[in-house]
Amino acid sequence: MQIRASRINIKSKRGVPPASRQRLSYPTSINKVLLNMMPQTILCQTPTRGLLNLSYARQIRFCDLYVQMSWQFVCFITWYNGDEQTFDGKDAKAIAQTMKKFTQTK
Repeated sequence: MQIRASRINIKSKRGVPPASRQRLSYPTSINKVLLNMMPQTILCQTPTRGLLNLSYARQIRFCDLYVQMSWQFVCFITWYNGDEQTFDGKDAKAIAQTMKKFTQTK
């Protein structure tokens, strides 16, 4: 399932009661990751989309979106060739975990 940012109703988290908000295990400090072309590969195995080489990403953005009466974790990737790709759910969490490991080892 691919989500386009122009069709999504993004709402603030302030309107949602804290009990209905799910605590996520990824760091919220990774909102936007800008990458330079890296000589090493950053491989990420996603559950539904296969293997990604994140070293070809120009920009990686993470956010929580309110879609279909629930909050979903979404990742937007802009590749070096200008293509944009959107990942949600388990795929976005796998990318966030890979980026967390990469930034901790650097």
